[in-house]
Amino acid sequence: MEKRRVVITGLGVITPIGIGKDAFWSALIRGCSGIKEIQTFDASVYSSKLGGEMLEFHPEEFIDKEKINCLDRVCQLGLSAAKLAIVDSLLDLEKEVKQKIGVIMGTTTSTFNSFAKYHKTWLSKGISEVDLQDVKNYRSETIPNSISYEFGLEGVSVLIATACAAGTYAVGEGFDLIRYADADIMLVGGAEAISELAHCGFNSVRSLAKIQCRPFDRRRDGLIVSEGSAVLVLEALEHALKRKANIYAEIVGYGLSCDANHMTAPDVSGDSAALSIQMALADAEIYSNEVDYINAHGTGTPLNEKMETNGIKKVFGSYAYKIPVSSIKSMIGHTFGASGAIEAVTCSLVLVNDIIPPTINYEEPDPECDLDYVPNVARKKEVNIVLSNSFAFGGNNATLIFRKYKQF
Repeated sequence: MEKRRVVITGLGVITPIGIGKDAFWSALIRGCSGIKEIQTFDASVYSSKLGGEMLEFHPEEFIDKEKINCLDRVCQLGLSAAKLAIVDSLLDLEKEVKQKIGVIMGTTTSTFNSFAKYHKTWLSKGISEVDLQDVKNYRSETIPNSISYEFGLEGVSVLIATACAAGTYAVGEGFDLIRYADADIMLVGGAEAISELAHCGFNSVRSLAKIQCRPFDRRRDGLIVSEGSAVLVLEALEHALKRKANIYAEIVGYGLSCDANHMTAPDVSGDSAALSIQMALADAEIYSNEVDYINAHGTGTPLNEKMETNGIKKVFGSYAYKIPVSSIKSMIGHTFGASGAIEAVTCSLVLVNDIIPPTINYEEPDPECDLDYVPNVARKKEVNIVLSNSFAFGGNNATLIFRKYKQF
């Protein structure tokens, strides 16, 4: 079967540095940080008080007021990003076959806020005082289902929970569904809402940064818990051309692997990370020396950057030193299951604008991480092919490859 080409025609993004693709991109290339002391809950008892909160996100700007309380915050973020993406794509859903439109969303901490509220009420007041709506809201599948329901979409509606790689899996699986003709349009992405439960968990495994997120810097000491969402509209190329859609980029490769090593620590050899990258390159049918930029997973944890650097070197050899590599988590923190989707939006905008966002907070080079990490200042560069990595707990690795759209 001949595979169909798949393009990106809509971008919706909500992050601590900007809501909507234009505000997000402007802040990104200026090297703005969205990391501040947490206000959502009392973080004074934890090793880090920092987080990436969406304090300027107001769900009533996107969602009917009577529906807001029926949705966990993570669903509010996901649905709002989906609305931004659909508006950006100029899709008229009433003219589309809704059985051929699906939704795939990734998440890590899921509906933790509703679960915590439900559990707190149960313990303090008894099960009879639990609000039925809180029980409904903590169901994880409501994240994609709320989008499907809002727009009457009758294709697949799937939640992916492969930890911090979930958003990348969501984009990749949507890509597969379209290229093998199981769907014409897919809304794919990820959503994550900041929660004390998640912050506490990463505090317990000693993964939190004390001062700032410093990917690839010698002094890096952890990640920053953050929230946000991104949804991309994917279409079969022929469908996009027929309706004269604006095309941001084309997805050309998707690779997956598993470390099979440890439930929280990566395999620092980089072997499995290299396998994910190699599979994506083979899927895209491109050579390693054709890659112009690598969007790194780059969480700021001591082992992650060593692993990713090793994996890149194993695939690219000496060419690894010629490829710019940067981590936007230095600016927005780690949005976990949403991160891969937010980074897919980033990769699309890199291809459109030929500008590479920086890795901020990079001051002291690490001898074990000796690649070009685009320190602190964005870089103008012609970019035709971008590779994006996501490496998660459990050793779940995913890589996507994007190409500048050309009609050939």
